[in-house]
Amino acid sequence: MKKNAEMASNNEQGGLRLLYDKLLKVTKPEIRSRLRLHLIGHSAGAIFQAHLLPKLLEGGLHVDGIYFMGSACRVELFKTKVLPSYQNGKVAAFTQFHLADTVEQKDNCFGLYHKSLLYLVSNAFEHKRGIPLLGMEKFFLADPELTQKPTGAEVWQWVTCPTIPIPPN
Repeated sequence: MKKNAEMASNNEQGGLRLLYDKLLKVTKPEIRSRLRLHLIGHSAGAIFQAHLLPKLLEGGLHVDGIYFMGSACRVELFKTKVLPSYQNGKVAAFTQFHLADTVEQKDNCFGLYHKSLLYLVSNAFEHKRGIPLLGMEKFFLADPELTQKPTGAEVWQWVTCPTIPIPPN
């Protein structure tokens, strides 16, 4: 899944690469310079967006904001591909939605794994257990690089869900 997400932007026949090529071929440059893109990704979609962002920026396209929900993107990938664009002011807004860790730990993944799907990915689908995923509150809040607004960013926020008090068991 991660390799497919990467190849969608990096392979010349990848779907996101084809979209990128179309955006670059807008006939009137003055129209292209006015385009404002917002990248939205849920779960593995955040991996797709992390690989697409550098391509869009290299092509001179403008990305105003990125919005992730329950991101399955590794923290390492985010820091490599996405965070530098905020540090240098090329992207202005970032918003992430993630579940409270207490909710993730009480989740039930298909009755087979008694935590959330992101816990399953972090603990079982990676090369070693406990790989930090951006969409997991416990990893996000533990990393000052993620919780402190980069100098070039205008908006840097995260929303922990649910936004109402979590009832006890």
